[in-house]
Amino acid sequence: MGKKPSPLLTNRFRGDFEAYAYLRDGSCIRDYIHVEDIANAIALALNHLQKGGKSSIYNLGSGKGISNKELLAQAKKLLGKKMRVQHQPARPGDPAVVIAAISKIKNELNFEPKNSDLVTILKSVIDYNQLHSQILKNKKNSPST
Repeated sequence: MGKKPSPLLTNRFRGDFEAYAYLRDGSCIRDYIHVEDIANAIALALNHLQKGGKSSIYNLGSGKGISNKELLAQAKKLLGKKMRVQHQPARPGDPAVVIAAISKIKNELNFEPKNSDLVTILKSVIDYNQLHSQILKNKKNSPST
């Protein structure tokens, strides 16, 4: 019996993007963008319209893919804690790779994601959750008026 072809080669010849996931770590790959970069893109679009520019539709993202395993590894590192992870099979119809094509907004509005690296995004989420937890704790402990 011959050796079974690798998924990477099989998918590459099919012409789909599933092969990209196999090049990394096998988990799905997504494009994450920081909320500040979204706000910046909106400001650029509004400025463009105020100057008489035409309305258009743009993809927003960092233009870079991050796998679920990379995200979890970085989150564990930043939190300094072990995390219990439950692996689930892919949902039917879920693509292995989703990365925004951002060349149009880069070319037309000079958009450049500045805060969408994984560490910055995760630190923002951690900081927000810690602040929010503290606010809720203070409300719970404060005497009612």
